[in-house]
Amino acid sequence: MVPNRGGLVPERVVAANLEFLQRFKLEKIEKRVINHVQIDQDLIRSGDLLVSRKMTGFDTYYMVATGGAVADVAVTLRDEDGVLWVWDIDVL
Repeated sequence: MVPNRGGLVPERVVAANLEFLQRFKLEKIEKRVINHVQIDQDLIRSGDLLVSRKMTGFDTYYMVATGGAVADVAVTLRDEDGVLWVWDIDVL
């Protein structure tokens, strides 16, 4: 399973959003580049959360407004046949 959060955010937008977070949330976020995540699906259980943040502007605003460290959440569910489902939770 490979999560896809869309296209790349321009570096100037990322820099502006990091500055915004530091100014209004008083939190310095270190840059970590993670382009690919591979997860063994057998390790995923119902109720596990997958979280991410993307420095697009809205995610940054949402982190400041809620006091949270992430802006996108998905929850996992295994049905009675063991099939893995992932529900991306949109707040709006």
